[in-house]
Amino acid sequence: MTATPPAPCPVDLITAARARLLAWARDTIIADDPALSARHRRGLAQLDDPDPAVSKAGVDDLSAVLHEATDRAGGQPQHLAGPSIAEPAANDRNWDVEQGDE
Repeated sequence: MTATPPAPCPVDLITAARARLLAWARDTIIADDPALSARHRRGLAQLDDPDPAVSKAGVDDLSAVLHEATDRAGGQPQHLAGPSIAEPAANDRNWDVEQGDE
């Protein structure tokens, strides 16, 4: 008896396409802006440094460059449909009172 291959994982093609488009736009913004491009190259060069402080500075600089370019490209999607973190916490504190169990 032959084993059947596992079913392919479902892929949200719209999310994947948006992620690729955002990465392309981010990379284009970095390439077009001389200041961001220089910071990006400097951060990449610092990653292989044997000094941990220099490597961490490279990671921090790369993170800042990627974040700034992503924001310019349209940023990460905002998930504003649900409650904030404070709302459920406030509801939890009031749950006993609302149920009549003081």
